Amino acid sequence: MKRIYLDTNILLTLWAPLDPLFQSCLKIRKAIEENEINAFFSGLGLAEVASVVERQKRKFSIKDPRESTLAIEFIKRIVLIKNLDVIDDFSVYKIDILDNFINISSSHWLCIDVAKKIGLKTLDNLHIANILSIQNKTGKDVDYFVTNDKEILLKANLIKKRYDFSVVASDNLISIEGL
Repeated sequence: MKRIYLDTNILLTLWAPLDPLFQSCLKIRKAIEENEINAFFSGLGLAEVASVVERQKRKFSIKDPRESTLAIEFIKRIVLIKNLDVIDDFSVYKIDILDNFINISSSHWLCIDVAKKIGLKTLDNLHIANILSIQNKTGKDVDYFVTNDKEILLKANLIKKRYDFSVVASDNLISIEGL
């Protein structure tokens, strides 16, 4: 069974019916819920969800638009997706930098390496670092990083070469895996 890591934009598109990729994201959700694929998301993604929905309230289709509960409403919607694993690695590395020892989370340390090798925006680098942390924690490879972010997709070949997982758009995953 294929293992995927979802970028925040894939899950948020589930509540943006006017988005051109809405249908492909619905198919991915269905495949997750029917246990056709193993899917992972992160605490970072949940924090990103809160930020995005608060900034872009008009984009999302909601029944109860009370501003004070909007971010929590979306976080609940995501964590209630059947078979979606929200996972973080809270391992801490003790790093010696010029005889100064610092404690840093594994994801943040990996993000520094990803930033050097891939050069995306910080949150995008952190998502890639989270994939690496999930692989380290579970001992199992992630096959796909599913995103509709154009900047990440432009670096798909470099990411595949450096980290040995594929970066695909939601509609491409549907096609490749026959979902």
